Amino acid sequence: GEQVYFTGTTDTLDTGGRIVHGQAVEVCGPATQERYVGQRLRVQFPGGALVNVLPAELSREPAPPLLGGFTPGEQVYFT
Repeated sequence: GEQVYFTGTTDTLDTGGRIVHGQAVEVCGPATQERYVGQRLRVQFPGGALVNVLPAELSREPAPPLLGGFTPGEQVYFT
């Protein structure tokens, strides 16, 4: 499938896997879960997680950097 970039929100899945904003993912086809058919695409994240995502959460271009140059998952301190 086509390689695209995930522009959605970083999240931890019920399985413990993580989907991360900006990750390259592979489009596997249309969503297969009944409630998502016709609305979402099934993509594979690094590590093998298969997730149904909205087309609006995918981009053919790399995701722009986060404000301040921060990266998803980076530990920071509030001062």
